[in-house]
Amino acid sequence: MSKLSRREFLKVSGTIGLGATVFGNFLLHSAPARAGEDLYKAESFDATFKRLFKGKTPSMAKVTLEAPTIAETGATVPISIDVESPMSQSDYVEAIYVLVEDNPVPLVGIFHFSPANGKAFLATRIKMAKTSKIHAVAKTNKGDLFSATKDVKVTLGGCGG
Repeated sequence: MSKLSRREFLKVSGTIGLGATVFGNFLLHSAPARAGEDLYKAESFDATFKRLFKGKTPSMAKVTLEAPTIAETGATVPISIDVESPMSQSDYVEAIYVLVEDNPVPLVGIFHFSPANGKAFLATRIKMAKTSKIHAVAKTNKGDLFSATKDVKVTLGGCGG
């Protein structure tokens, strides 16, 4: 067995590391895009809502949506969503959908839950293209839908634009 010089070792390690990084990025970026491409479409809010919830109208109950009334920038709008649910094996929130009416792609995200979560709560930041309504829709394992909405005015630099 021949000894590798330090320089040769670094070259081989770097090549292997670069290959692993490129392959890893391919897996991370290509799989979710293919898996979610039918969910995240540039279409109207109404079309997205009908497609996701099969025409069912959610009850305006059990969901608390917190967001600022005025957001200085649409790039990072903080929101939190809390759903009243027992989170037992027989009755729990399966997913929370976040939608923004006037975004080019209305579906912002889907957050999945199980009884192991203990509570259906999330806090995150979303992007908003312009002043619009945010919708949070909770879907239970039984197929029930509950929702809340909030109007958020997006300004540029807080100047009322």
